[in-house]
Parts: sequence; structure tokens; C-alpha cells
Amino acid sequence: MNPKPTRRRYLVIAAAFLMAVLLYLDRFCVGIAEPYIRQDLGLTKQQMGIFLSAFFWTYALGQVPAGWMSDRYGARSMLTIYILTWSVFTALMGLAGGFVMLLITRAAYGLGQSGAYPTSSTIISRWIPLEGRGGASAIVSGGGRIGAVLAPIITTVLIVALVPSDAKMTFNSDSVIDLPSIHNTLWPEEFTEQPVHANYLAERLQKVRRTNSADDFIAELNQQITSQDFYSAESFARLKSLNKTAAAIIKRIDAGDDVSEKDVHKLNRFLVEAILPSQLKGLYVKSWRPVLWIYGALGIFVAGFFWFVARDNPSEHPGVNELELTKIHGDAGNNPKQAEALPMMAILQNRSLWASSAMQICVNIGWLFVGTWFATYLLEEYQTPIHERGLMAMTPFIVAWFGSISGGVFTDRLARRIGVRWGRRLPLMLGIGLSASAFCVCPFLDNPWAVTAMMAAMAFGVDFAVPSMWAFNQDIGGDFAGSILGWGNMWGNLGAAASPPLLVYISETYDWNTMFYVCGAVMAVGSALCLLMDAEEKVIATPPVTE
Repeated sequence: MNPKPTRRRYLVIAAAFLMAVLLYLDRFCVGIAEPYIRQDLGLTKQQMGIFLSAFFWTYALGQVPAGWMSDRYGARSMLTIYILTWSVFTALMGLAGGFVMLLITRAAYGLGQSGAYPTSSTIISRWIPLEGRGGASAIVSGGGRIGAVLAPIITTVLIVALVPSDAKMTFNSDSVIDLPSIHNTLWPEEFTEQPVHANYLAERLQKVRRTNSADDFIAELNQQITSQDFYSAESFARLKSLNKTAAAIIKRIDAGDDVSEKDVHKLNRFLVEAILPSQLKGLYVKSWRPVLWIYGALGIFVAGFFWFVARDNPSEHPGVNELELTKIHGDAGNNPKQAEALPMMAILQNRSLWASSAMQICVNIGWLFVGTWFATYLLEEYQTPIHERGLMAMTPFIVAWFGSISGGVFTDRLARRIGVRWGRRLPLMLGIGLSASAFCVCPFLDNPWAVTAMMAAMAFGVDFAVPSMWAFNQDIGGDFAGSILGWGNMWGNLGAAASPPLLVYISETYDWNTMFYVCGAVMAVGSALCLLMDAEEKVIATPPVTE
């Protein structure tokens, strides 16, 4: 019986896939918990903006050194260290008592994550044959999208579940964040047309209309929360941004079901929070800390699993036989060596690499909209209810996963038929071009689900292109595959760091439609830049064979 090639390489890619799921799960969970972090620590939105952007700066600047360290010292040990680093600082973030510690842990967390994808590129280049690198890249990068989809679901469930069962529904003495703002919202000095629910709460709190005492205000507010007649179907009929738990209790009340006193108090608490979301601390404000501790502990498990499964090179793995080695490296048995000094002059002189870097800046400026301001856009433009906003925000990431898988298959098949030059270039141009078109359609739409569909098409296009971008870096990088991917990622994430303030500036100075056009134009430039990328233009040319 002829022995068959082992398939250990698939398990190694599965471990890298699991790492990518954790990567985005940890990255996006902080965004879901942001309101509770801000309220718990008494921070401003400006401080939270600095906190969120700190990740991108260290993540971007750490790409090249982290990729080179993996090329030089081995992907197995370095990726294990990277996973442990960002997991430890994720957990430490849950211990933050103020802005400075929060900022330091966020920056260190970004530095740990900076090595994830460059090291994954090294793993793929050493474990997967050239004709399969696009598909393998799609699997690993697709893991990140799955993590992005899971993050809002799991984080929300954990935040709700980790509230103690005996937690009081009333507010305490430090629950008031901004009493003057509460007064202005409920009793504005100048006449403005207020929502019915805000007017209703203002009438219920007339006794403390002019009080400057937070304790007196809380005492009166708690009387309303413990009142059995606080909820009014007519007064709250148009309240859009409502907690799902509260909506479920209202549904039971409307159906005539018996509702416990505790559930009535819970409903009243959530109604008040919905009216004054930024002026009062929410019920879930203490739950964000244990959520981060759980994610940190999960990272230790993932790091251990990767260490157990992977090796720097297939030839070092006891579970890989000669037939699998031949399948990976060909009959020549080429076993990539560990890289030495980073070839900076070769990197700086490579036209294709500069084109790829500029393309990634363009793509990330547009793509980051779905991960930052999309939910805000839905609330401001369409007053979309919170549970529906969550579903809409998830949809682009779900669709993006299919784009990643199909893009990986497409670029590998195309490369086998027409070569890597156009086999990498063409999927990049098509995917990014689709994304540019989707942005430009949005100003003509007047339905939130139609805009969501365009954002899903945009995300599909970006992720359709990602496997080609990864494979391109592996094709030109050789022994420096991690460093080269890190170089491009560095520039791309500098674009990501600039994106949130840039996009919000455009939307506030002009409008959201102008922002969509700008994103579409930037994406179109990115698609055009792909014409300058040539996967046959190696960073370090292979020396000719001499006899």
C-alpha cells in the first residue's frame, strides 16, 4: 500500500484561523463596551476617541518589526508571544481605573496584535504551496470577519449575563454624569419641540426641576423607577433606541401577561436610560470588566493550541511525512530559511510594494466606515432601533466572509491559468472597484436596509480582494513574507487611524452623502493603483543557478 501525504498543514491553517477569530473578537468587543467604559470611568467622548485610535497607531507602527521578528526568530514562538501579549493587555484593560491606564493598555494591546497577520503570512508562505496561498489567506483573513460578527453578539450576551442577579434597578449616588445636561434635555431654556417620552419624564420629575443636588434628583428618579404606573404605552410609543429586554417586557404587558414587580422596575430603568443615555450611568456599566477578563483567558487557550499545533517549518513537524513535504515545496524539497537583516533598500526601491501600500491606505480609509460610524449614521439618519442597528452593523461582516472565500479561490485559479501578475492584480481591481461603486450608490438611497446592502457589497468587494493582497505579498516576499505583509499593513493601518476623524469631519462639515462620495473616490484610486502591482517583481530577486 502506497503511503498518502499527511495533511498537517490544514491543522496549522486552522490554528491560524482560530487566532484570527480571537484577533477581531478582542478588537471589536471594546467598541461594543465603549459607552459603559466611558460612563464607568467618567471619560469624555474626546478621550474615548483618543483611546480607540491609540490601537491603530501602535498596530500600524508595529507591523514591520513584528513581521521581521517572525521571519527571523520563527513564526511558532513569535505568534504565541503576540497572542499572549494582546490577551494579557485585554485582561489588564478590565482593571483600568482611569484614562491613563486605559490608554496604555490599549496601545500595548495594539502592539501585540500588530504581529498577528504578518506572522500568519509567514506561516502560509512556508506551509502552503504557491497555488494554494490565496485560499489559505482567505481562510485566515475570513476568521477575522467571523470574529467581527461574533463580537457584538457574544459581548452583548456577556454584558447582560454578568450583571448580578440581585442587582438593584434603582440608581445610586454616583449615577448622575451630567446634571446640567439632564436639565437642558428635560427642561430646555429655549422652546424646542421635545419627543413625547422626554416631555413625559420631565412632567414626572417636576419636583426636582430646579434642583442642583444630584442626590435629590436621584431620590426622585428612583421613586419613578419603583412606580408601578410609570410605563405609558402612549408616551413611549415613539421611543426608538430601546433595550431588547425592555422591549420584551413591553410586549408581555401589551399582551396582558402578568409581569413581576422586579421586571416592572427593570423596564422603568431602561426607559429612563433610553431618554438620558449619556447623562446617567447604565445598568450594565460594571459588566464590561469581567467580559475583558474572559476574553483574556480565552487568548491563553488559543496561544497554547497554536504552540502545540504549529512549527516554524513543515520539516520540523513530527506529524509531516515526506510526501506532504514534497507537496508543499515540490520535488526540490525547498525549505525556507529564517530571514536575516531586513532588506530595507530593496523594500524602498520596489515599485509594486509602494503601489500596494498606497492601495491599502485608500481601501482602509473607506472600509473602516462600517466598523466606526455606520451605526451612528443609521441612528442619525433613520433613527433605527438599537436591536435593528446591531443586525445592520453585523451584516457587512457576514457577507464579507463569503467575499474572502470566493476571492481566495478565484485568485488561485486565475494564477494557475494566466500567471501571478494578473492572477493577483485582476481580483484586486474588481473587488476594490465594486466597493467604490457601492459607496457612490448610497446617496441615492432612502432606506436603511438598502444602504446596509450597499455596505455589504462594499465589504464583499474588499474581502474579495484581501486574499489576492496577501498572496501578492507572499509571492514577492520570499523569506521575508511576514515583513513584507507587515510593511503594507503598516501603511494600511495608518490610513485606518486617519479614517475616523476624517470621515466624521466630512460628515459634520458637509453631510453623510459627501462622505460616501469621498469614500467612493478614494476606493477608485485604490483600484487604479493595482495596475502598478506586479507579483513577479520580487523584493529580493532569486539569484541565478550556477553550475
